Amino acid sequence: KIRQALRRLAREQPGAEVALVGCLSQLRPEALKDFPNVRWVLGSDTKFELPEAVESGEPTLEVDPQVRQFHSPLVGDFSPRTRAFLKIQDGCRFRCSYCTVPLARGGSRSAPPDLVLRQFDQLAEAGYREIVLTGVDIGSYGLDLEPRRSLVSRLVARGGDVRLRLSSVEPTELTDELVEVVASNPGVCRHWHVPLQSGSDRVLNRMRRPYTRARFTERVLRAVEPFARVGLGSDVIVGFPGETEEDLRETLAVVRELPFTYVHVFPYSPRPGTAAYTLTDDVPRAVKVERSKRVRELVAEKRAAFLRSLEGSTAEVLVEGRRRGGFWSGLSSEYVRVYLRSPLDLTNRLVRVRLGRPYQDGVLGDLLEPTGEHARAAKKNVAIEI
Repeated sequence: KIRQALRRLAREQPGAEVALVGCLSQLRPEALKDFPNVRWVLGSDTKFELPEAVESGEPTLEVDPQVRQFHSPLVGDFSPRTRAFLKIQDGCRFRCSYCTVPLARGGSRSAPPDLVLRQFDQLAEAGYREIVLTGVDIGSYGLDLEPRRSLVSRLVARGGDVRLRLSSVEPTELTDELVEVVASNPGVCRHWHVPLQSGSDRVLNRMRRPYTRARFTERVLRAVEPFARVGLGSDVIVGFPGETEEDLRETLAVVRELPFTYVHVFPYSPRPGTAAYTLTDDVPRAVKVERSKRVRELVAEKRAAFLRSLEGSTAEVLVEGRRRGGFWSGLSSEYVRVYLRSPLDLTNRLVRVRLGRPYQDGVLGDLLEPTGEHARAAKKNVAIEI
C-alpha cells in the first residue's frame, strides 16, 4: 500500500517532497529511501524531529535501531467524533514469533501518570463523552514505573460524565485486580477485547504466546463473570505455519465455547525479521482462505445470536451522529452499534435506549423517556429535520 501510494503521489504531484515516518521506516529504512520523491525517512524514535528535518532542507535517513522513548501525541481535536483516544503506553514486552511490533516500536513503555491525567482532563473539558485508552499493550501499563501505578481507578475517579473504554488487553494481563476495578465502576464500558490468536496449545507454543488454551479460557470466563451482559471481542490468526486441521478444530472449539460477541479473523502473513518468517511449513494460501471462511461463519452465527438476545433490554448509548435513513447511530457500553430515531439532536449524548431487533451491523433501539436537557428541548418543541 505504501509503494502504491508513493507511485500515485509521484504521478499526481511530481514536484512534491515526501517524508516517511513511523513503523515501516523503522523496520526497512534503506528500502524506502529510493522511492520516488522520498526525501526524509525517520523511525519511531525520530519521527517527532520531522519539522526540524524539513526546515533544514537536507535529505534525512535517521533511524535509531533501539526504540527507547515514549512519544505522546498532542491531545488533538477528534471532531466530528464523539470518542477520543488517549495513548497511555507504547511498545511491547512480549516477543510473539509472528509480530514485528517489538522491532518497530521497542519494549513496553508507560506514559507518565501525570501526563495521562492531564490529557484526560483536557479531553473531558473539550466535551468528549467517551475516552478510549490505547497503546500497543495497555495491560502492561505501569510495569516500568516505580512504584507501579494503577491507572484505570484514578481515571474513573475524575471521569465525571465521561465513560472510559479499554482497548485490547492481553489474557495474561486480565488480572483479578483489573476485573474488579472495571466491574465496580459503572463509568467503565462493559467491554473486553482479549486476543486469542489460536485455540491450539501446539500453535500457541510456536507463536510464543505466553498462555495455554485452558489459561485463556479461565481468564476470560473470570473477566465476564461479574457482568449480566458484556461485549467480548478477540483476534484469531489462521494458517500459521504448521497449523493442521486438528489445530483449526481446536480454535473453532474455543470460539464456540466462549461468549464472544465479535472476532477479527486474519490469515497468517509472514513478516521479515520475525522468528516465524524462517519457518518452512507455511500453509497454502487457498487453505488459509478456506479456514478463515469457516471461522468467520462461526463468528457470524454467534454475533447474530448475541444481537437477537439483546431485544427488549436497555442500554446506555453514546450517540455519534446521524446515518442514512434518518437514524441516529451510536455505541453501547458493550460495543454494540445502535440505531434509533428522535426529533431531538442527540449528537454526543449518552442516552438510555430500549434495544430492538438486529439491524445492519447492530440493532434498532427506542429512546426511553428523555431527561435533563432532552426533556426541556422536547417541551419547547425543539426539533431538527431527519
